[in-house]
Amino acid sequence: MIHGGHIGFVIRPSERSKGYGKLLLKELLDKAKEKQISEVLLTCDEDNAASRRIIESNGGRLKDIHDGSCKYWIMT
Repeated sequence: MIHGGHIGFVIRPSERSKGYGKLLLKELLDKAKEKQISEVLLTCDEDNAASRRIIESNGGRLKDIHDGSCKYWIMT
């Protein structure tokens, strides 16, 4: 499986579904832009619908699914 990328984050189970993931990723993308990183790579498991929604809501474009891992790119 291919995992990793420029940005990674985890929300503790008791705090999920409260919008923190979407907000956190937005803030991390803003920091990447400040550092003049024009596009970032994120990966998540294919069956992780919540992470996929967070990435897609922040402009993530699915480029590949390989061995159950989704590769997304986001322009900052």
